[in-house]
Amino acid sequence: MFKLFILITLVFISILIVRELRKYSTRDQKEEELRDIFIKGDLTDIELEIAEEKTRQEDVRAAMNDLKSENNNNKEKSND
Repeated sequence: MFKLFILITLVFISILIVRELRKYSTRDQKEEELRDIFIKGDLTDIELEIAEEKTRQEDVRAAMNDLKSENNNNKEKSND
């Protein structure tokens, strides 16, 4: 009788342990998915910032070229 009680107790504890391990496994998978999503979001933000910076640099280059051409035109007019 006592052996039966111990056997039932061991089976019950084993079932509880398996359930808890499944919960942790599922939780770990969800955490990994969230990390991946955050990483993808961060990469998207970085790519957006890079694109904005490239656009800003192109605008600055265009403004500098305009200033250089105006400066050259002014020099040519003053030389004439």
